[in-house]
Amino acid sequence: MTFRFTAVSLALLFAASAQAQPIYRCETGQGKVEFSDAPCARGAAGAAVTVRPNTLDAAESREATLRAENERLREQLAAPAPAPAAGRSPAEVRADLADSAACKRARREHEVSASSVKPNKAQLEALASSMRAACGMREPDRIVNKTTVVNVDAPARPVAPARRPAGQ
Repeated sequence: MTFRFTAVSLALLFAASAQAQPIYRCETGQGKVEFSDAPCARGAAGAAVTVRPNTLDAAESREATLRAENERLREQLAAPAPAPAAGRSPAEVRADLADSAACKRARREHEVSASSVKPNKAQLEALASSMRAACGMREPDRIVNKTTVVNVDAPARPVAPARRPAGQ
């Protein structure tokens, strides 16, 4: 019986929120809570409940997440690098960084972003760089392809037709 009452109350709550009617939450003398579209009866304490639509604007949420991630990366770049401990080899320091919580968190963020349906290349590169810094890894060498500049004002040269090999 209580389950039915709760189910009916919730159904009324959702139905009423769709129609933008006021909802009242009333507490009876026995401590029972009821939701209704009518004001509470005499002897029952309660008040009107503000009902918000159950929607999520993904665009604003995504932008806020990206802004927070950009700010975190800026702070991380601005922070001075920790000085290596005296008497420890660089390999020992890198091993400690690879096992750190910051490294694991950065690696997880990179994996989640890389496995998304349409990864943002710029964000993915920033997360990869952040992961390498947190884990003590060296940035990879970058190969830049330089394009050849063509002078469009130069006169065109005739191109000889291709020759066919004998026997074709």
